[in-house]
Amino acid sequence: RIGRPDLPRQYDDGGLVDINTAPPSVIAQCCGLDAHAAEQINRARRQHPVPFQSVDELLVLAELDVTAWDLIRERAVVYS
Repeated sequence: RIGRPDLPRQYDDGGLVDINTAPPSVIAQCCGLDAHAAEQINRARRQHPVPFQSVDELLVLAELDVTAWDLIRERAVVYS
């Protein structure tokens, strides 16, 4: 459950969110993104055949505006 702040857990993961498994709405909420950016992330995950190996890989493939990159880098992880 690391990276899934939407699920109950017995430890503190620092509020990080796993970009490979967390729902788009949770990623948006935790990273301070709007619904459009969350949908871009979700679309990139659907089109990518394997889990992302790095946050930067997602940032490029999701074609997110560079202004969102720092917001995501601060709170996102790839755990799976």
